[in-house]
Amino acid sequence: MQKSQDRILVTHAGSLPRGEPLGSMLIDQEAGKPVEAAALKKAIEARVTHVLNKQVEAGIDEVNDGEQGRIGFQTYVAQRMSGFGGVSNRPYGQDWTTFPQFSERFFQRLPPRIGKVNNAPQAIADIKYLMSEYPRALHHDTNLVAIVALANAFPCREDKAD
Repeated sequence: MQKSQDRILVTHAGSLPRGEPLGSMLIDQEAGKPVEAAALKKAIEARVTHVLNKQVEAGIDEVNDGEQGRIGFQTYVAQRMSGFGGVSNRPYGQDWTTFPQFSERFFQRLPPRIGKVNNAPQAIADIKYLMSEYPRALHHDTNLVAIVALANAFPCREDKAD
């Protein structure tokens, strides 16, 4: 764990923009369209490397993959676990209905194709990890560890704490 007495160390959590062609490939995969596994792997690795380098350039102390390998947690969980199906038909929050102009402007800014957000799968049965997903998950995590280690090996700041 890094520590500093001179400044606040910086990290972040959550998704970073996927970029193309990865964004389209993940949306196609989520929609059940065929996506070539080797091309998807290459696109994920390229985007992870890109976002890690950008974080290092920006001076982020603890970088992460920005969830490049998945469209979003709300639908990714259904790829790794059984017991999900259909759509949740989650209602919009009160702020979306109270301020319809905001909602309209927000949706105008979205790309033409997006992943499932308000219609993510819902829990419909007992939830269990899919055994076939363990090797894939471990492979993904191993790649992430290797890429993060590479990014952290080249800090852009001389004052990086141990």
